[in-house]
Amino acid sequence: MNQITHRQPIEFGAFPAQPHGALQAISQASSDGTYAPPCPCLALARHHIHQLLPIIATAQTRIAESQSALQGLQGLTWEGKAASQARQHAQRIIIHGQRCSRMLSEIQFRLSAWIR
Repeated sequence: MNQITHRQPIEFGAFPAQPHGALQAISQASSDGTYAPPCPCLALARHHIHQLLPIIATAQTRIAESQSALQGLQGLTWEGKAASQARQHAQRIIIHGQRCSRMLSEIQFRLSAWIR
């Protein structure tokens, strides 16, 4: 097993101008996918991600159902100030739901990419 050691002690707040050669090699191998450190934390993280992905998919489904119901609510012909306020509130909720759905899609994409 290779050990990474510093050639000179690093003072508090000071960093070397160039990273150690072994760190550069690990960094390069990590970026091209050829290095997988043997860490039980990664296996645990992958396990949790596998558990999160179905939850994210369920949340996306619920948001889509809610948006559909709110759009149906907006289609009703109500009259008066309260009806106008309800439609505006429904529109704000729809927009918020769209943002949440986009964020969940991004989270799902990043988590899926990370566990590959």
